[in-house]
Amino acid sequence: MKASRRTLAGLAFAALLPLGNPLCAQSASAYLFDLGTPFPGDPNPDGTSPWATGTITTLSDGVELTLSLAGLAGSDFISDAYFNVNPALDASGLSNLAFSIEQIAAGVTAPTITACEDAYKSDGDGFYDILLAFSKSGAGRFGAGDFVKIKITDPLAPIAASDFLFKSSTGGGEGIYYAAAHVQSVASSPYSTWIGATSYAAIPEPAGCAAWLGAAALGLALATRRRARVPG
Repeated sequence: MKASRRTLAGLAFAALLPLGNPLCAQSASAYLFDLGTPFPGDPNPDGTSPWATGTITTLSDGVELTLSLAGLAGSDFISDAYFNVNPALDASGLSNLAFSIEQIAAGVTAPTITACEDAYKSDGDGFYDILLAFSKSGAGRFGAGDFVKIKITDPLAPIAASDFLFKSSTGGGEGIYYAAAHVQSVASSPYSTWIGATSYAAIPEPAGCAAWLGAAALGLALATRRRARVPG
């Protein structure tokens, strides 16, 4: 039995969806780090990997960093989180960067944030440019299910999410990462553990993808209608 033209057109449209589109792939202004890799020899934190995620999003006047602990469980908490910056910004002086807490989970003490080129070492595995130091006391800990949103600006130069896609400098340890965190009060460890992000993923802008899908759907509808009018 022959398939109708409408069915064939629909199948062709569906087949294109998984192939993606340059508008979706190239218009990303946000990137996601999965902190789901324990440092070599360290135990897993409690919960499900990735235990923490970091999202960097370009804004009109800076970037927004969101750190979420949706995968962490139990009494585990993060005491320190580390990120990197474009070496070109290092040269201009990271002291120009300004940090402001946009939003933070209820009960969590706002972290102390400092920035300096290769100044912060995570365990024995690399030097980082930005340190988020959270409270270690029970009342204000940054623990399971918590999140924080931080706006980062530079009054002297424009910055974008892509400026934070750099690995740590080697520090004599067994790995370098795009981001890292120190997890404490881990049930399976009498001490603590360290986790890192070994890669990042671009988050496509919804507007670009939606526009492409809308245009494709409209084209399909018009083609189907035109064919329906043709006798035969």
